Amino acid sequence: MQSVSTPKGDRPKTAAVNRPAHTVRYGAIRAAIWKNVIDNGNTPRELYNVTLSRGYHDGKQWRASGSFGVEDLLVVAKAANEAHTWICQQRTATAQTDPEAVHTTTGHGGHDPEMPAGRA
Repeated sequence: MQSVSTPKGDRPKTAAVNRPAHTVRYGAIRAAIWKNVIDNGNTPRELYNVTLSRGYHDGKQWRASGSFGVEDLLVVAKAANEAHTWICQQRTATAQTDPEAVHTTTGHGGHDPEMPAGRA
């Protein structure tokens, strides 16, 4: 199975539509990566969130579900892994171009400093 990666940065943006920064797709499984820029008065920083879904056809409409069968789980894990890799690449690129962002974009032994211990 091959993933289909869709970069969204090259497309024109419209104010009315909020689109993922990047999408990873394996068949019916989709990982949408959402970028948020937080500006707390200091240096703005980028935060990423991922939504995972399974597409299915319901009569005449395509729908998405956040529920996965046992046969979907390894594919979900693969999509989540690829989403994680893409986010890490973005953080590395940001750290190289913005030295002020290094403290929020470099790894800390695999632990996200914003995530409480035991939940990483």
